[in-house]
Amino acid sequence: MEDRPYVFTADKWINSDEKIYVTRHVVQKHEKPHTHEFIEIEYVINGSGYQYVNGKEYYAEKGNILFLNFGDVHAQTSINKMEVVDCILSPGFVSSELSYSENAMDILTLSSFKVFSNSIENITPVIKLAGKELIEMETLIELIEDEYKHKKTGYLTVLGGYVNAVLAKIFRCFKENDNINLYNDMNKIAPEVLRYIEENYNRKLTLKELADISFFNPTYFSRVFKECFGKTVTQYINEKRFNAAVQLLKEGNHTIESISHCIGYKDKKQIYKLFKEFTGTTPEKYRLQIQKTGL
Repeated sequence: MEDRPYVFTADKWINSDEKIYVTRHVVQKHEKPHTHEFIEIEYVINGSGYQYVNGKEYYAEKGNILFLNFGDVHAQTSINKMEVVDCILSPGFVSSELSYSENAMDILTLSSFKVFSNSIENITPVIKLAGKELIEMETLIELIEDEYKHKKTGYLTVLGGYVNAVLAKIFRCFKENDNINLYNDMNKIAPEVLRYIEENYNRKLTLKELADISFFNPTYFSRVFKECFGKTVTQYINEKRFNAAVQLLKEGNHTIESISHCIGYKDKKQIYKLFKEFTGTTPEKYRLQIQKTGL
């Protein structure tokens, strides 16, 4: 039977008055899996190695930053004298020093990786920095180390500011990576999904039905669709139905009720709601406009 990961509690590392602990150390060659009751930000300042987070392996080297949330299962292995700066934040530090910050609370929500459900596979806890971002992060880590070491008056407030800046930068990276993943995911599924809508908009379509085609859960599918097409799935389907209804109105030999059924509505009231949304008028009046203008 596989052993459960050892749990590091906040009080093992963090002074209760400070609620934050900063240390620099060389990673052991083989570190056993563990989990912790705190947030950990780990910045690689030298060497390289492997990070193991929630059963997945990630290569990390100088200039990379690792973000670990409450409860993440973590282990690491040094392959080239990997030296890191660890910034450990207790729940108390998060709720007091960072509670004013919208960015900080965003990153705490995002970093659980549960927000993205199926997109969890695409988000890495190891962030690779370069150029200006790398220089800025190095500076922030140095400032955090220095502030924690000297503990001058107000140092916890200053540390809160620096840590918030680090979290904000991590949040940006997650968001940028996530946006890329959104478009990549939609590019993979768009032709099949759009073809399916085209062939089936004339009946009731559910979000789950469309999500199942993509192998995403409905929440993530809905988010991907809106991000890529600028409209919700419902808006897209309604647009298809409206265009089909207009074409049938132009033919002139269909009743409103039959058109309603043709575009997937069982209740005639729905087509009136649709035309109100797109034209501000009724199907009958819109048909008259078509006849008058010849469009």
